[in-house]
Amino acid sequence: MALNLFFSLKTFFSSLVSLLIEVASFWYNKLWNLFLSRRPEALLIDKMRRAMTYTEWLDLAYSLDALLCNDLWRANPKSRKYDYKLISERLDAIMDAKEMGDILELTNILRSGLIRNLGNISNKKLFTYIGTKFLIEKYNVEVMSSFRFLLNSPVPNMTMQQKLDLVHDTRQSYGLSTLVLQGGVLFGLCHLGVVRALFEHNLLPRIITGVGVGALIVSLVCVHTDEELPEVLKGRGINLSAFAKQKPAGEYQGFQRLRRWLTKGYLLDIEVLEQVVKDNIGDLTFEEAYARTKRVLNIAVHSTNKYVPTLFNFLTTPNVLIWSAACASNAMPGLYEETKIMCKDEHGKIVYWEPTGSPVRWKSYTETNRSEREAPYTRVSELFNVNHFIVSQARPYMAPFMPQDVHYGTYSWRSKLVRLIVFEIRHRLAQLDFLGLLPFFFRQLLTHDDRRLMNSEIITIVPDLNIRDFWKLFVDAPRTREDIRYWSRKGEQSTWFALPVIRQRCGVEFVLDGVYEIMFSQRTRL
Repeated sequence: MALNLFFSLKTFFSSLVSLLIEVASFWYNKLWNLFLSRRPEALLIDKMRRAMTYTEWLDLAYSLDALLCNDLWRANPKSRKYDYKLISERLDAIMDAKEMGDILELTNILRSGLIRNLGNISNKKLFTYIGTKFLIEKYNVEVMSSFRFLLNSPVPNMTMQQKLDLVHDTRQSYGLSTLVLQGGVLFGLCHLGVVRALFEHNLLPRIITGVGVGALIVSLVCVHTDEELPEVLKGRGINLSAFAKQKPAGEYQGFQRLRRWLTKGYLLDIEVLEQVVKDNIGDLTFEEAYARTKRVLNIAVHSTNKYVPTLFNFLTTPNVLIWSAACASNAMPGLYEETKIMCKDEHGKIVYWEPTGSPVRWKSYTETNRSEREAPYTRVSELFNVNHFIVSQARPYMAPFMPQDVHYGTYSWRSKLVRLIVFEIRHRLAQLDFLGLLPFFFRQLLTHDDRRLMNSEIITIVPDLNIRDFWKLFVDAPRTREDIRYWSRKGEQSTWFALPVIRQRCGVEFVLDGVYEIMFSQRTRL
């Protein structure tokens, strides 16, 4: 009897232990798959981030969309995220008017509802890695082809000037885009890749705005014509001789920078920076650059004098030398010495620019309040009818906390948790800043937080950075073409993820812009 009881208890405990091991093994595998294993889509995304060409990236993106069944989702026009009935009805009306050759009806349809986010079709949550709903893509294609059709079709009782007025008014109501290049220190070279990706896909806005290191990059871009730009964007057209002469390549500069900061109060040599910019763009003024390329160059600056413009361009400061404005945009206590802005007088002689009759001190964003920081972008909207921003964000203390926002709906729960924690920290820092209790270092994280450029309607492009990239901040400035290609490639790879959204949001705008230029040229010849 006792022996049978012993064996029964042994069997029970053996079964219990076996059950516990099985349960533990089950949850171990679950947790392993949840936290440590890589899902197939995650592996594809990693490959996309490492793709060396856009063709390679595109093949991977198609595979990822197929894996996630996004191709089936795109084929179904219905969604609660946009007014698919409105878009479908307008698409049918446009196609019917074109088929019947009713030019006046087609004109009225296009003018009556041509806005960038009609029916919420610009919502980022409507975009996969390849594109958006087929209905939205077809609608945009029909709108673009309709404007080309109007250009080439004879319209009864409508003169060339009336056609030109129609396209001009439509273009004015639709609004324009600007590309904003935000700071970055060494990471600012990523902006070159952003510009190159947009330029190669015919999506580069004519209006480009830069601040900090972004001002240096935008200066390079806007002084070169379309024929010259490919070489510049590949790094072959950039003169780095001033950096090369400073000290032999490969020599560590950390101690030299630390000594300069302790003895002189700034880290980098403004004279070297000025020379690099001069070597690449010369003594061109904003007005001369616009006449040469027809690109609108904007550089955001801040001064202690509230009567000095915060946005430099060919309208507000036509005779100012671009290189001096770019250096002033980088003025920052502890980073660069104070710099003075130069201009050309009525005789073409280079003199100091003193609009108030006395020298102007330029200051960093850390010394400005929020309204001053947003003023340049408000001014861009006022001067050039800008209602859409594409932001390349490369600031080293912001980029790590700003993942690509184009595919927010496909983020893992871990990414969403990180974003939630970061937003909570920034909110608490803002509260401490309001009470005047925030230390200077943490205040910098907030003072560069331009709220106008961080809402859901803005396309933000952030480079994919790693620990080794941050270590390079302590190494000397880039001196070789390979240095430029490395950082430029990071910006280009990040931009590929945003191309579907930019293409749909800006396609109609660029067609209107092109049609207007063609019609204006035709009228001028007549």
